[in-house]
Amino acid sequence: MAHQGRHEYLRGGCRGRTLVRRRTIVAGLMVALSVGFLAVPNRQPVRAAVDSVVLVWNQQVLNAIAETRTGPTVAARALAVTHTAIYDAWAAYDPVAVGTRSGATMRRPDDERTGDNKSRAVSFAAYTALVDLFPTRRATHAQKMAELGYDAADGMDTSTAATVGRTAAQAVLQVRHRDGSNQLGDEPGGTPGWPTPTTPDTNRSTPGTRSATPTGGSRCACRCRRRAAPSAPERSRLT
Repeated sequence: MAHQGRHEYLRGGCRGRTLVRRRTIVAGLMVALSVGFLAVPNRQPVRAAVDSVVLVWNQQVLNAIAETRTGPTVAARALAVTHTAIYDAWAAYDPVAVGTRSGATMRRPDDERTGDNKSRAVSFAAYTALVDLFPTRRATHAQKMAELGYDAADGMDTSTAATVGRTAAQAVLQVRHRDGSNQLGDEPGGTPGWPTPTTPDTNRSTPGTRSATPTGGSRCACRCRRRAAPSAPERSRLT
């Protein structure tokens, strides 16, 4: 009898300890979950207060290329010209870098090497280059300048930084106008003011063809040669 009572006692104790453990686990989970909900950080992406002005203008070039359906070769040139102008403007405010066209002759003194001046110079350089490359999108480029807080109207901003940006871009453009791309269409085989040749039905750049009317793309009228189709024997050898 005593043995049975002891057995019942142990069984009751086990049930009690099991119940306590379960309640402890449940309480622990509730605490962990509540702490977890409070401690979970906001996983929404945090946007920087001010984006890099270079990235802003890089996107502006890409937008112009996409919206005007500029061909790959001309698009690569537009990116190169714009970023070279941006670099030369930025180099004027760096203690070591030298510009591709002006070397170190445009270097500004220490007290002018501020973030605001760099952003202004870079923006005016990019704007000047883009207006030259994509003239029909001048209003769009000017709108981007306004969003950044700059006045793109000719002669309105006479600050040193704006002058540095314009001068840097103009020096690059002066060379690029005679780099063999015939951007202005004023060399043999080109048509002044005409953009990249396009095929009328696809409106995409195609070597050796021209559109009937100018489009809004970059003003580059490169003379390209279309490769002749292989003859029948050549085709059979290739297969």
